[in-house]
Amino acid sequence: MSKLFVLLCILMCATSIFGTGQEADKIIYHGTERMLFSNPLEDYYKDPDKRPGFMVAPMTTSTGNWRGYIASWEIVDGTLFLTEVDSWLCDNYARKDSCHKVKLTELFGRKVSNGKVLADWYTGELRVPDGKELRYVHMGYGSTYERDLIFRVKSGNVSEPEIIDNTKAKLPSETEVAFKELEKLKQSPLGEKPAFGPATAMAKSETKLEPKSGIVIVPGQGVFSVGTKRVDLEAVLGDGKADSNFDDVYFVEYPKAGVQVSYENSKNTVHVFFLYNQQARYEGFAIPVVKTDKGIDWNATPDDILKAYGKPKKDFSDEGPAKSWRRLEYPGIDFLFQGGRLGRIGILGPDGN
Repeated sequence: MSKLFVLLCILMCATSIFGTGQEADKIIYHGTERMLFSNPLEDYYKDPDKRPGFMVAPMTTSTGNWRGYIASWEIVDGTLFLTEVDSWLCDNYARKDSCHKVKLTELFGRKVSNGKVLADWYTGELRVPDGKELRYVHMGYGSTYERDLIFRVKSGNVSEPEIIDNTKAKLPSETEVAFKELEKLKQSPLGEKPAFGPATAMAKSETKLEPKSGIVIVPGQGVFSVGTKRVDLEAVLGDGKADSNFDDVYFVEYPKAGVQVSYENSKNTVHVFFLYNQQARYEGFAIPVVKTDKGIDWNATPDDILKAYGKPKKDFSDEGPAKSWRRLEYPGIDFLFQGGRLGRIGILGPDGN
């Protein structure tokens, strides 16, 4: 059997890391420690070239913490202070024994007073979630809680919080939230540079699968690239379930992620990814959050795709008048409709299959 299957994942654009739910910073307000869905320390390192190579552990980075640290903050008498940066730095990225825990004094020198630093560089908002989680979104700080406390900060001076009640508002779609979070990352001080500094290529990747509501996949980014080793992909997706096996490729399913992958038999590397939306035989798969760089998601019609992508390279359909299925193929991407519904989207390998 030839490697005819197509397709995989979708999302947008040019972030330089794999997008996923993020570990939050911490903040103490009125004596209570809370999560902080903002990262004021990133504004201190607006020049990415001067940013330390923060790591979550010696020689270890994590897509669940793209910053490489967890910062602790405190609001005291209307002023924002940084009290800790929980992270590691390495003097030699080839030697684990060269790594050490970060100290505030090595980052801020004489600005440290009584074990904390006045965050006078920060002007912006602090978002502090409060109450029960209403919906989880596996991207950035996209999850929604009953309330948000919004503090407005000017040069480290903090206002009283505005309380936003999320229980009375209509929640945006998971796709919309996920893409807003990606756009925030793209517009952050890091821009398109890696969050982890020069250690990224040397460090061990550490990721966790969050199966609550599927994952967002950026095609061609991180492990979601043709040629990725199976062991690296499964560090993100978890162990797969063996499916078909052929002379040149074999298939593995990852139902919690809504993904099927074909691997090269000879190299054990990814040949093609597949993403499913309740297609026949895959009804039990989770439905991933999906959107192409031209705005196509699972709600798209054939006309939407033709308008976005133009004339297809190939246009297949059944021979009957009902046209119960249709496949539109473009360079590097392919869309399969069944019963008028988009059931599979993907990105092809370099050889087009």
